Amino acid sequence: MMKTKLYSFIVSAALLFVAADANAEGFVIKGGLAFQNLNSGVEALKNASFKTKLGWTAGIGYQTATWGGFSLQPEVLYRSKSIETVAFDQTLVTTTSSFIELPVNVQWGVDLLMLRPFVFASPYVGFNIGNKISGVSGTFTNNKVTGGVGLGLGLEISKLQITAKYNWDFGGVASWNDYWSMMGEQFKNLKLKEGSFHIGLAFIF
Repeated sequence: MMKTKLYSFIVSAALLFVAADANAEGFVIKGGLAFQNLNSGVEALKNASFKTKLGWTAGIGYQTATWGGFSLQPEVLYRSKSIETVAFDQTLVTTTSSFIELPVNVQWGVDLLMLRPFVFASPYVGFNIGNKISGVSGTFTNNKVTGGVGLGLGLEISKLQITAKYNWDFGGVASWNDYWSMMGEQFKNLKLKEGSFHIGLAFIF
């Protein structure tokens, strides 16, 4: 009798383990941190230091089921990012921008029952919804629409996903129209180009 119960328990536990497919399908709540890398694209500022402050993202998405190891995860994310630089008069200039970003993560992974390691490509578009600048009187302008692609890897454990990716933005993301222009002709076309490293944590429900 005892052996029968033990056998039944082991079989039930094994079936439950197998049924717990690592690829969870459903809605996603996601948050993360973003580290920017900026390039001014202007020779006179080649050695300028653009210190980026720690940014963050938060949003929602949907994780599809897998087909041959492939799955999709479209997302709607709010992203906040800030930049600090020292102006020519040693004034500390701080800019803060808000974006709505729409990435579509194309994932490919291997289902190991409770675990699913995966790699992914993440094309995205972003929409600037607000800017703030302090330290100077000039205006700060972000391109209203940006876009690029990210490459990364992740690990899915039951209902949790941990990801790391690097984004390449395809165009200039910002310019200081008035402030930099008045510093000389060579600054009139200042455009900041961005790369960014992202660490994310998502819960699928």
